[in-house]
Amino acid sequence: MSIGWLILIIVLAMGFIIGNVLLLKSSSKFHIPKGFQPRKWEDDEGD
Repeated sequence: MSIGWLILIIVLAMGFIIGNVLLLKSSSKFHIPKGFQPRKWEDDEGD
């Protein structure tokens, strides 16, 4: 394996990790309202 491919794999892996960390950091800005209740999904057996 040439050194170019090794560097490319390392750069892609680091980009993936840094991208996920930045996504987690930006998603912490979203706040859930106090009256929020999650939607309850029902099975569609009756249809």
